[in-house]
Amino acid sequence: MEELKREFIGLIEKNDKAGCIELVNGWLDSGKVSSIVDLYQNILTPALYEIICDVPEAECIWKEHARSSIIRTVIESCYLRVAGASKEKFGDRKGQRVLVVCPTEELHEIGARMVADYFTLSGFEVTFIGANTPLTSIISAIEVEKPKYVAMSITNSYNLMATQKVILLIKKSYPDITVIVGGQAFVDKPNLFKEIGADMEMQTIEEISKLAVE
Repeated sequence: MEELKREFIGLIEKNDKAGCIELVNGWLDSGKVSSIVDLYQNILTPALYEIICDVPEAECIWKEHARSSIIRTVIESCYLRVAGASKEKFGDRKGQRVLVVCPTEELHEIGARMVADYFTLSGFEVTFIGANTPLTSIISAIEVEKPKYVAMSITNSYNLMATQKVILLIKKSYPDITVIVGGQAFVDKPNLFKEIGADMEMQTIEEISKLAVE
């Protein structure tokens, strides 16, 4: 898997979006990469964090944005496979509804986008909103979608205060909703989710799948 990851990073460093999509879908078609989860966990996520920017800061920023855009496009190109795998396993069953969001000021949405697919693969009905969602919009989405779970992904620890505000309002307005958090901001901080008022922290599809059967 390390060799495949390096091959993918080699293309993404050249900003070869078409090449990245063709490469990934070829791996999935051939079985060289066994599943979407394998792709996300062992290639895309490491690629997102292991790419080193050794150019001036101004150039580094736009390069990082371009690379993130390529990875997001690769994820979207896999969605029919995600939906197909979910339907094959669960049929037309309507699972529990989950709203996946990034709170206000959280601009990193790729982790949340992967998490949305993990919920889909686990049989949930998923609504994905995306980055930097205003608090009023999150509440509006809850009112319309009526989810059992709200899952929030936070990469930047500076956004934890904004996340806490969102959680407090959700809990005040919809006390029966379970709030789940995850992302880099919570890695190696086992009690942080409790401190900001969330009900649980999840980082893996195994944890999500377990939740689906509870």
